[in-house]
Order: sequence, then C-alpha cells, then structure tokens
Amino acid sequence: MTESLERIIKPQMPNPGKPRLHHYFPQFHLAYFANEKRQLWCFDKAGRLNPNPKKIPPASLAAEARLYDDDAPDAALEGVEEWLAETVDGPASTAIRKVAAKQDITSAEREDLGRYVMARDLRTPATRDFVMKAAQTGLEGEYDARTADTAALRAAILEDSGVELSDEDIRTLAAEYRPVVTKGLWLDFLRTQTVKAMPRLLAKGWTLIHAEEGTEFLTSDVGILKHHGAWDRPGPNAPGWWTNADCWLMPLTPRLILAMAPGLLPQEKLAQRVYVDLFNRNVVSYACEFVFASSENELRRALDAL
Repeated sequence: MTESLERIIKPQMPNPGKPRLHHYFPQFHLAYFANEKRQLWCFDKAGRLNPNPKKIPPASLAAEARLYDDDAPDAALEGVEEWLAETVDGPASTAIRKVAAKQDITSAEREDLGRYVMARDLRTPATRDFVMKAAQTGLEGEYDARTADTAALRAAILEDSGVELSDEDIRTLAAEYRPVVTKGLWLDFLRTQTVKAMPRLLAKGWTLIHAEEGTEFLTSDVGILKHHGAWDRPGPNAPGWWTNADCWLMPLTPRLILAMAPGLLPQEKLAQRVYVDLFNRNVVSYACEFVFASSENELRRALDAL
C-alpha cells in the first residue's frame, strides 16, 4: 500500500506494532455520509483504489500515521490530536448534529462550528506539505544569501564566538549543513491560525443550502470548496485565506451545505439538480486526492461529467 493510500485506508484489525493513525476528516462527520451499513463511497483521483470508486467504512478513511506528532518534539506542541478532539471536533459534533436536525444553535455553538470549519483544511496532509515546502524554500533562500557573503559571516562568527574561520571553512560548512523545517512549524500554524483566523469566518454571513429531493452533495478530503467573490468562481484548495478566497461552502451532510460569505443573508436556499451537479463536479475537480459520497450514483454522475 502506498503512503498516499495509507492516508485514507488503515488496517481493519488493530496492530500494536503499527503507529497510531490520526484522522484529518473526523469520523463523526464522515459518518453522516455513510449508508445504513456504515460505509461510504470513496474515489481516489490517482486511481489507486480497486475498484475505484469503492465502498469503505468511515473509520478506515482520511487518516495518516502520526500526522499530528511533532518530528522534533517540543512541550508546547505536544497533544495536538487531543487538542483537536477536545477543542475543535468534540464541540463541533454537537453543533453539526443540531443543524442537521433543523435545531437552532447558540452563539457559542456557532463559534464551535466556526472553529471546526477553520481547522478543516489547515489540518490535512496537503496543508502540512504546502506549509512546510513554502517555509523550507524561504529558509533555504535566506540561508544561501547569508552564507554567500562569507566576509560578513566570518566577522559575525568571530564577534559571537571568538572563533576565526577562513572563507573556505565557511563554504565547506555551508555545503555540509542545511536548514530543515520540522513538522512543528505546521503544527504551530494549525493551532495558532485555527484560533486567530476563526473570527474572520464568524464575521461572514452564514446560511444553509439544502439539496432538493433526489439529489445529494459530495465532499472531499479537504471538506471545503472555496470561491473568489462569487459562487461561480471556485478555486484550487489552499490553506485558510492563502488565495483570498472569501466564499466558503462546507457540506455538513449529503443534503445540507453550510455557506459562508461576506454580506450573505441568512435565508436558507434550495439547490436544484443543476446546482448540485455543478457543486459536485467542482468538489471532484478541487479535491486534493480523495472524494467521499453517500450515493454511488451522485459520485459517478460527477465523474462522468468531467
């Protein structure tokens, strides 16, 4: 099994010799897309599933080994999985259950739901890779710029340590040692931005979009479909507001979407077949790797339309 597939499929039997898997699409939420046999349809955009799409239990999806473990542990970054469970997922599960049951939520529960939405695309392997790659590129550029000026670096080393190195020594050391960004940077980004940027979501207008009878919404490993200024302008996934996409859609269930956008009025809306088809095609197009569905027919309909 490839590393990418291990992100969505874990062994069905527990194995004490294997590392614990962390879910980046919480199981309580995926369960809304499962059928009466507690399975849902998964489509792998890279075609590694056989068959593809394939029915898989929610507990076996959207997980990666040690996803939230720091690779250079620091006390401040321990317990990210527990923090997500207690601060983000647990409270959100109550809010989503009430919304799905057509019950009103309190202002505190709205904050819980906003925190969950804010965390969703920040906690994925795709965001980890995106953030760490960007940070690594920036760090290496700064490192190369500093080590290229051997005279300035030699003077700084002499002032700080009293050790005098030759230009050749500096060039040798610079080639031998390279800066490396650790996963702790992403984990800190995840925790900080989930809390710091959540008020920006709360400042938007919120409403619900219902799928008309006989239709269902798909969802993806990201779980959010972002748009730029209008609902007909979707864009590729990027963490938070990295691309300034200010209109967000999150399927809460196969029949219900939470819509968030500046100035959006709270009147609930009904999505007819033409819009459901458009939304589902966009979900497939902008998913990172995987698409999840309650209905095989809706999933195949979206795939056939691409």
